[in-house]
Amino acid sequence: MNVRALPTCKNPVGEGANLTLSIWKAQYNKGRGRGRTWSGDVPVRYAQDEDPMYLPSADSKQQVNAAVSEVVNLLAPDVVQIRYDIGRDWSGDWAIFFRVLLSDEASRMRLREVTTQVVRRLAERLDFPSMGLFAYHNFRSVSEQADLREAAWA
Repeated sequence: MNVRALPTCKNPVGEGANLTLSIWKAQYNKGRGRGRTWSGDVPVRYAQDEDPMYLPSADSKQQVNAAVSEVVNLLAPDVVQIRYDIGRDWSGDWAIFFRVLLSDEASRMRLREVTTQVVRRLAERLDFPSMGLFAYHNFRSVSEQADLREAAWA
C-alpha cells in the first residue's frame, strides 16, 4: 500500500516496506532491519487507494471558464485561445493544466511578456490553493499547432 504523508514525508512508501500508521504518526522501515528507517509526527492525508476523485463544482467550472474568457479577451490578439483539463500532476496532486495557444507574432517577438501576463492574469482571477489545485501552463504557437495537429489543443 502506498501512503503519502504531509508535510515532511516526501517519498511514498514503496513495496517491501513495513508501514505503521496512526492518525497523526507515520513510520516505516524499508527492508528487514536494515536500510532506511523514518518516524515522525505528520498528518496522514489519505491512503492512495481511498483518494476521492476531484470533481470541480459547477461554480468552480463557471469561475474557471469566466476567468479564461476574460484573459483571452484581455490579451487578444496575442492569446488565441486557452483550454484546460483537471487531473493529477507528476506527484499525484490535483492540478489544472492550461494549454495556451499564442499568435505566431507573440511567440516570436514577445514570448516572455505574453506568457508572464497569461500566468499572472489567471492567478489574479482564480485562487488555485483554495480550489485545491496546482496550476500548470503550456504554451504553443498557432504554427506549432498547425504542424502537430493535436486535438487537445484545437
